[in-house]
Amino acid sequence: MNPVFIIGILAILFVSCNQEVEVIEEIYPNQQPQKVVVYKNASGTKEKLKETEYYQDGKVKMKGSLKNNKRHGKREYYYPSGNMWSICHYNEGAKHGETIVYYENEIKRYEGEYLNDAKAGTWRFYSERGELMKEEKIYP
Repeated sequence: MNPVFIIGILAILFVSCNQEVEVIEEIYPNQQPQKVVVYKNASGTKEKLKETEYYQDGKVKMKGSLKNNKRHGKREYYYPSGNMWSICHYNEGAKHGETIVYYENEIKRYEGEYLNDAKAGTWRFYSERGELMKEEKIYP
């Protein structure tokens, strides 16, 4: 058999086995997507890579990455208005890294850091006008 043909077939199989596929997993009664997940097909298994949740009007509610089907990396949440609600980071399911939560007027509500799901370091809390109201130092 022609070696170029065999290499071509193997390349097609490799690409088709490692494709990312976007799947609408949940829908609203109005047929708008509620939850969309991106999977990677690798070696016959489906691994979740990303997920996005939507409000009924189609605006993004949450988006984030996954690793081994656990939250991993940056995760963003939004108010129904479309304004940022919060940003947090995960490491294989545990909150790990900077977290910022906003008022709906897009001013910071509080910010701090997690280490393996435990609050750590300096946490700052703000008024709706952006004034620093309180600061806490947390030692795990």
